[in-house]
Amino acid sequence: MSTQDPREQLSRYQGPLRVWASDAESYAAGCGVFSAAKVRRRFTAVGWERRYGDDPIMLGVIRKIIVALHRDERTTTWEGLQEALREQMAQYADLNPGLRRYVAHAVEQYLDAHDELAAQYGEMRFVTFDPVIGSQGREVVVWAPLYCSADGVREVRRLRVKKARGSTEEHDRWATVAAYIAAGVQMRILPTKIRIVEVGLFDGSTEVVFEGTPDEVRARYEAHGRPVIRGLVEAAGYRPGQSCQKCKLAGCCPSLQDLSGCLGQQHLLAAIGIPLEAARARVGPRDSRRLTTTPRFDTDVAHARSYAARHGHLAARSREEHEGFPIGRWLAEHRQRARRTAGTSPQARVLASLDPWWNPPWPMRWQYAYHHARTHPDTPRATQWITTQRQAWPLLHPGQQQLLASIGISPGTLR
Repeated sequence: MSTQDPREQLSRYQGPLRVWASDAESYAAGCGVFSAAKVRRRFTAVGWERRYGDDPIMLGVIRKIIVALHRDERTTTWEGLQEALREQMAQYADLNPGLRRYVAHAVEQYLDAHDELAAQYGEMRFVTFDPVIGSQGREVVVWAPLYCSADGVREVRRLRVKKARGSTEEHDRWATVAAYIAAGVQMRILPTKIRIVEVGLFDGSTEVVFEGTPDEVRARYEAHGRPVIRGLVEAAGYRPGQSCQKCKLAGCCPSLQDLSGCLGQQHLLAAIGIPLEAARARVGPRDSRRLTTTPRFDTDVAHARSYAARHGHLAARSREEHEGFPIGRWLAEHRQRARRTAGTSPQARVLASLDPWWNPPWPMRWQYAYHHARTHPDTPRATQWITTQRQAWPLLHPGQQQLLASIGISPGTLR
């Protein structure tokens, strides 16, 4: 075990510094020395060897596919999306089959969320992944996609493997740093508004974490972001805890007990405990369901009833209008609310009475293609789609199989 204090090694480091928004997010709960070492990309503690994981999600498979599909014009239709997605997934044939299914599902849910965000806030153009600002070896980066609209609205999307949960903090440090980076990226169109959105890849749910003007972003960063970034690059005090198991400084940290004679490893049990906060009683989710609907909803749902009576469903596309009413955007907003709400709200029950599958657990692109095949079964587009469904039948949701069976499609029957 090295006797050199890691803080001394860090003080001698002269290389580039790169701080990530995710580092700022976890800084307050972590070890100061560990954080200072983490932002120094080329810093290696004495006697330490890094073992890289092979998790394809963390290595960016989903991100790479999203970029490719954003640039593929075929994704405007469900069939084109499936064709483009198959081509992309073919490049990762060595993935575990279960993981491949999740990646394909996550990408479709993300594109659905992209469409619904466009319906609510306007069209957004993909700019880049991992935008960075800074120079002279001092960079601040956010691990996320950046989008921009024609009128200068910039949007950063935080991706979550499960459902979007937004932020429980008054000042979300990740969002604060991400917004500052988005405002500082050099682009032809100057920023007019910055929006930070969390997207759940499990169900396509979205939550706006922060939205403000560039001036508000800078003020927020100066108050709640810059102090955290400054702390990240300074070798502060030690704070032993669960993170010690993955720390690159564990081999030379003076705060840890040296037990290297036990199976040739340093066991950190003596330094790892359960914080008092973890012993607090868990509080169940607050039941915020309303007992009745609102007058505004009762007025708007009349358009949904009229739409369902005419078309037989509520699978309106995000930009679709009905009788002058933005039915597509309205339904997209209620799908997002339903996904964020525990239980079933009165509004969701009303919409389900008009169309049981108004908010399906599968991508809406599938729902659009299904209703096209239901109403125009003899078109080449519908025929190709039906063939694809028959081939993928075992992978379909039971609800999808039920819908297909209702129009005479089964694994052994081709319309």
